[in-house]
Amino acid sequence: MIEKWQEVRRFVQAQPGSADALLAVLLLLVALLSLATQPGSSGPGAAGIPALVWVLVVAGIVPLAFRQRAPLLVLVLTSLPIVALVWLGFAPGVLGLGLVIACYTAGAWSGARQLAVALVLTAGVLLAIGLLWPRDLNPMQVIENVVLFAAAFALGRSARSRRAAIELVRQQAALLAEQQAELARQQVTGERLKIARELHDVVAHSLGVIAVQAGVGSHVSDADPQEARRALDAISTTSREALQEVRSMLGVLRSDTDTVDYEPRTSLADLPRLVERTRMSGVPVEVTEVGIPDSLPAGVELTACAVIQEGLANAIRHAHGAPASLRLEHRPGRLGIEVRNGPGRKLPGPTGSGHGLLGMRERVQLWGGSMEAAPAADGGFRLRVELPTGGMK
Repeated sequence: MIEKWQEVRRFVQAQPGSADALLAVLLLLVALLSLATQPGSSGPGAAGIPALVWVLVVAGIVPLAFRQRAPLLVLVLTSLPIVALVWLGFAPGVLGLGLVIACYTAGAWSGARQLAVALVLTAGVLLAIGLLWPRDLNPMQVIENVVLFAAAFALGRSARSRRAAIELVRQQAALLAEQQAELARQQVTGERLKIARELHDVVAHSLGVIAVQAGVGSHVSDADPQEARRALDAISTTSREALQEVRSMLGVLRSDTDTVDYEPRTSLADLPRLVERTRMSGVPVEVTEVGIPDSLPAGVELTACAVIQEGLANAIRHAHGAPASLRLEHRPGRLGIEVRNGPGRKLPGPTGSGHGLLGMRERVQLWGGSMEAAPAADGGFRLRVELPTGGMK
């Protein structure tokens, strides 16, 4: 029984007009049953109850099946048969309840102008009933009728306000969900953009080293075969490591439905390998680390690695053969990075567009850090970066 009732409830919710039709059918059955059980009644046209009364009863209740679609029209169509019945000398009976329902519907589903018209119409109907009623109405009955219909309008208006509030909450919830989804998409896009920048840094650094080493190998291939062999070894090592990092980053940029074996991205733990690669390129590097290393956010650590890569790559390109130094200073809340190189000979090959330092400065500022890049007093070059270890500012 409960399951059947739930099925009926779901059907009514899915078909809003069906509830109104069901209500009209029930009221019509009650009204017809009431007429049929009156003394002296044996059906339409029987003595004492003209056929017109049966028609007026049906005409006063059937419009309720469409009450939500045209509230004001339904109120008019419900009111006229009641006035006609009273004029014929019959009590409204169930039609009075139908009129109350029509007033409630007008309050719940009408705008301000339609509501004003409905109030005036209802007042006119009550006045007409009072004038046409065959027996005098006492003041208490008049007050009861006025209170009843006023309450019907008030309840309808309250239902309208509650429905509007629920709709507003639903719209706000949908807007909030949409904003959260958009924020999540923006975060994913921002993260992928950051990964794309890291990919650019990795490729630019590796290709710069490869280009420099290729130029060295070509330049000394006849005079110093051993140096040319070291350049080829450096190209091989750099290209393999770059390919591995590119594959890892491209895996992160794949769609969520793809299966990817993620590999760790560049971190400060890879510093010895990076320094050794630079030494293989012909630039001796001295590394100094001061202080106790602190735990770094992933983005800050990647930025620090990019700074070191760019600094050492510049040393290879612009000061080949001159010693370089890398200094890491671990302080509470800060990480200092300094890359210096002395004056050396510039290797043949691409010189770069200068975008490396610009991109590096942008990344450092993104995390609230500072950067200095300028020629040193001894004719070399000095790169100094300060990064906060607490994350983005």
